[in-house]
Amino acid sequence: MTLSHIRIGVDVGETHIMGIALAPDNEVLAEVQADKPQDDYDATLIAIADIVTNLERSANGGTASVGVGLPGSVVPKTGILQNVRQGYLDQRPVRDDLTKLLRRLVRCVS
Repeated sequence: MTLSHIRIGVDVGETHIMGIALAPDNEVLAEVQADKPQDDYDATLIAIADIVTNLERSANGGTASVGVGLPGSVVPKTGILQNVRQGYLDQRPVRDDLTKLLRRLVRCVS
């Protein structure tokens, strides 16, 4: 199986970040959970990137497609996160920042 067909999903909650790697047939290849940094935007982005890296490593290396579920709402045109209870995430360009950090397109939904 080539890793380019593997999908990674990350869910950012209030206290934890959870991730899952799925094969093309939706078989679960790996799961990981970590505490979410509090009140630190950059540390939260790095935690998400670390989860993606760990999942890719568990799924035998390479680069997978990535989708991230976030609290609040993501403005489709700009990728800005808004209406988030955690103020340090509100009005931030999470989609673009994760795309730069992971060096690939990251899809973000709320």
